[in-house]
Amino acid sequence: EGCEIARNGWSGVQISEGAHPSLLHNSIHDNKSAGIISFNGGRGLACRNEIWSNGKGGVQVRSGAFPVLLRNTIRDERSFGIWVYENGLGRFERNEIIDNAWSGLQVEEGSMPTVTANRLCGNRSAGI
Repeated sequence: EGCEIARNGWSGVQISEGAHPSLLHNSIHDNKSAGIISFNGGRGLACRNEIWSNGKGGVQVRSGAFPVLLRNTIRDERSFGIWVYENGLGRFERNEIIDNAWSGLQVEEGSMPTVTANRLCGNRSAGI
């Protein structure tokens, strides 16, 4: 809680193999890959984080991962705000996903996230 997670050589946070961390009130930015990557069954809660300017998107979810993102601000990413692919899951609720270089929320390849009451605007491709 209350950490700055920045300028790392790959992602800021990696969650996998059923791990279930709580990420609360952090600044996650300027990482080479994504701010948060959840994969291979990763879970976890990310709430009230500021996520921006990461190399490969704010959040990536794939391979059966099911993170819960509540009330985060995901902005000014160099690609997607959130990218859910390769059968990714997850719940995304009341996030502000704004001003990203590509889509705010990109869903691909058999993925089935639950998306509720988010604000998506100013993204340079699609909102969702």
